[in-house]
Formats: sequence, structure tokens, C-alpha cells
Amino acid sequence: KGVSIGTHSSEKPKWSEESDIYFTNLIKCRPSTGLPQSSSHIRQCSGYLQAQLRLVNPKLILALGELAAQSLLGSNKPLEELRGKVHSVQVENITIPLVATWDPYNLTVHPKNKLLAWQDMLLAYRTLTS
Repeated sequence: KGVSIGTHSSEKPKWSEESDIYFTNLIKCRPSTGLPQSSSHIRQCSGYLQAQLRLVNPKLILALGELAAQSLLGSNKPLEELRGKVHSVQVENITIPLVATWDPYNLTVHPKNKLLAWQDMLLAYRTLTS
């Protein structure tokens, strides 16, 4: 048990006593061009993420950032419209709840979003424990 980032683990946060947390990246393969990540790169690598989600079978996905949320939900809505509610992601015959919030970098640049991000974390917690 613990927090997993790829294959590395550390101590589990207290709020997740009932479940493991698995951190992963949206893009599993780096484009050979070295260009910044784009929606075409995400589409090219999506099979890896789908396979990983099938294997891990998470109880909840916490999408950190607009690009992650939009890609996983197949949406072009801004993060401000996606956060604050529970969505569903379908991976073959598995339905996984998803909560979207800001990524850590955004929170350092825009500290005013921290309270809303905390509300999203509480929503994720309530979803996991209900």
C-alpha cells in the first residue's frame, strides 16, 4: 500500500487510508520531434493510458490540469467548467469517476485557486468514501 508514481512508492497520505493512490502521466510516450505536448501526441499515446487504467482499475481519477481533464473527458470545456463535479470515464466495461482540478504549477502561479482546488479534493474524498 502507498502512493505510487509509476513504480516508485512513498508513505500514503492520511486522507487516503481506504485506497491507494496511483499517479501517472497523460502522455506515455515522448514525441520524437521533442515538441511540446499537443492533442495529437495525446491521441497517439492514448492506448498506453487506456491499458494502464484497465490494469490499475482505479476507484477514482483526479485529473490535474485542464489538458488532462479535457483529454480524459473528451471535452474542450475550460477547467473552470469541468471542476467542482464528478464526471465518469469509460474504459472498456469499467466506469471510473473523475474529479478535475488545477495542476500544482497553476496553484503556485494563481494562489487564489487553492481554495477551489481544496474543495475539489474534498469532493474526490467524498466520492471515494461514499
